[in-house]
Amino acid sequence: MAIMIGLFSSCSNDEINVNVVPTPEPPRTLSLSISTTPGFEPFGIDYYKNQLLNNNQPYYIGVKTYLYDDSGIIVDSVNSYTKTFNQVDQTFANLKRGSYTAVTVETLVNSDYQYTSDYWDIIGASQLNTLAIKMNSTSFVVYWGGVIAVASKVITIASEDEAVSLSPSPMGALVDVHYLDFNKSSYTLAALYSKNKPIGMSLNPNVRDSERYLYDEYLETHTWDRRDYEYSSTGFTEGDYSHTVYLIEQGDLNWCFGAQTPEDDGRFTAYPNSSSHFTLENGKYYYAGFCYKGGTKGSDCEAAFCKTLAELQEWYNSIDKSNQDQDLLFKEPYLVWGGTVSAVQTHMSSYSPGNSAPEASGDFYLLWYYGKYKEIETDYYFTSSTGGLAWVNMFFESSVGEDEIMSELTNNGYTLAEYDSSEETYYYLSSDQKTVARFLKNSEGYWLVQYYGYSSSARARGDAMDKTSKITGKAKSYEVSSPFYVVKNNRISLRQLKK
Repeated sequence: MAIMIGLFSSCSNDEINVNVVPTPEPPRTLSLSISTTPGFEPFGIDYYKNQLLNNNQPYYIGVKTYLYDDSGIIVDSVNSYTKTFNQVDQTFANLKRGSYTAVTVETLVNSDYQYTSDYWDIIGASQLNTLAIKMNSTSFVVYWGGVIAVASKVITIASEDEAVSLSPSPMGALVDVHYLDFNKSSYTLAALYSKNKPIGMSLNPNVRDSERYLYDEYLETHTWDRRDYEYSSTGFTEGDYSHTVYLIEQGDLNWCFGAQTPEDDGRFTAYPNSSSHFTLENGKYYYAGFCYKGGTKGSDCEAAFCKTLAELQEWYNSIDKSNQDQDLLFKEPYLVWGGTVSAVQTHMSSYSPGNSAPEASGDFYLLWYYGKYKEIETDYYFTSSTGGLAWVNMFFESSVGEDEIMSELTNNGYTLAEYDSSEETYYYLSSDQKTVARFLKNSEGYWLVQYYGYSSSARARGDAMDKTSKITGKAKSYEVSSPFYVVKNNRISLRQLKK
């Protein structure tokens, strides 16, 4: 009995701890299959292939995917670059089970600049709620190479690897912009404007479309933002300037066109008006036109925003262009002092030449053209048969108003600097202070505007007072008599003005 009691009393019901090491879950892999075609297909894939994605260009289709966990913190990102529109495969490894959000951005990138976009930077990538694309500091106008396509998807990683397909969709729209017949105007700048231009957009799929766009400043009274433009300091020489621009936004666009001369100081008339609106859709192609029709400044242009090219052509054909040439007195000649004969010939290619090559005229060489607008003739004088532009004479009939010519000089950016009452001669100075425009009526009764370079030793050519047009046949000799200096004691000097 005592032995049995001892045996039973030595036993215990205490719990025994056993350390169990759990088997770790194997990491999962997410495989993405991304189609690059749909993002660019609405805008013409062949054009991108032929113009930008050929082997002579540094451009590639860039595909970048960001992966975020269920708290919106970035897990990883993957970049891919390809010259062809095909399927791109991307892989994210070592993932735990859970919910993830993938955001893919497709745009063209430049291999010369570390495979980055010419127009866009991706910012705020560390968190999904700050992920955005923003115009870079060097961009002003975004052309067709700046198209953006985006895809996003919530993906659940469970017990197995996952394979998912993504197809980025185009954001924004392309617009073919045409500036028509401005070669018949005195304007030097024509532009497409909109109000409240976005500088980027959020890539967070949880953001509503109405709140997606980023702005420097969003105000109902915000000034107009330039979305495209054509500029020439010497005036337009072609009848149709066209660009294809990318507008990142969709929805309502408050737009207009405007044209300016240098003296307008940034002010312009809005065409068709300041309350013009157009609805943009993602992935669409549109057409816009701005036409100079002539007439009174402030009502001398027309503008349209169209859904098709045929609609734009119909609009252009309907415009009354009968006043296009009536109000243009002349276009400023080529005025690069020391310039070549070939440069002048290129500039004057739309004019009828009076001679095919410079002809000797005293110590100079003369190349002359028939008038195109209200001028009857323009003469270029060179120091050699190939170049060295020295001065330019432009002639008008006496029936052209004196005030009209003076007004046109002012419109071209010239400021009246001197008036010589004894010779009834006006002296104008260009805005860059490189050119003098001497205006007078010569002895034959023709108005003459004579251009020459301004410097401390600037001189007008003595024959200008008596020289008449080649067209009249009255003047056979173009020899230069003794020149006289522009600066005289009895008038305000150009040198004083320049100071």
